[in-house]
Amino acid sequence: MNEKKILTTAFLKKINDDFSLKIDVSKSTLQSLENKSNLLIIQTISKKFLKYMVYPIQNDTVIKITIYGIDFSSENTLKIFEILKNFNIIHTSGVSLKKDEIIQEIYLNPKEIDQGILEKEIKEIEGIYKLLIEKINY
Repeated sequence: MNEKKILTTAFLKKINDDFSLKIDVSKSTLQSLENKSNLLIIQTISKKFLKYMVYPIQNDTVIKITIYGIDFSSENTLKIFEILKNFNIIHTSGVSLKKDEIIQEIYLNPKEIDQGILEKEIKEIEGIYKLLIEKINY
């Protein structure tokens, strides 16, 4: 079997007034998703690119956590992930610097989340001053 393996696919498209983006997914790809019933689509926009991450998931709800801080040392990042280790992390944005603020977004498959306890534990990490928890529903 001399099948050529690829990691990505690409195409060029003109941007005009009727611009739309259609995503073609092969039938064999859909069949390989087993018991996943939804797609979580995360969009990132910058001046230089648009980026879409697509995650097949079973849940009808996803939890998005946005953490704001002034210090995201590797030690603080490890503390955050120690708190979140009991959750199924779907995606993390990594750490981004916006003006004088450091922001990180984390998407979780929800289990029983006690928002008050989660917020308290993360805010106790030095350098973090704000936490937003948002439910994303189908």
